[in-house]
Amino acid sequence: MTDDRRTTPRRAVSLTVRQVVDEVSYPSRATDLSPTGVFLERGLSAFARASDAVQIAIPLPGTDEELWVRGEVVYDCLLPGGHGTAVRFTAMADRHAATLERWLTEP
Repeated sequence: MTDDRRTTPRRAVSLTVRQVVDEVSYPSRATDLSPTGVFLERGLSAFARASDAVQIAIPLPGTDEELWVRGEVVYDCLLPGGHGTAVRFTAMADRHAATLERWLTEP
């Protein structure tokens, strides 16, 4: 069995993001962010995905940037009162990747 956990440093965050699944936008809370992925939490509701592909809009505090990333769901779980999803980033504009890297390394 392989370990799919991220190997890059993570930053604990509390950001309201938009998770777009099959062209429907769902508000979610990012609780953990790295250059290669994010962990999202949202309330329990009817939610079905036709594939593991998602898009996420991430507004970064202190910047004028809203990062758009494509990702692949690598883990789903039920949480007390909600649903958790781990997403590995698969595509992001170079400019957004650089902005995210700088933001994550700021003190």
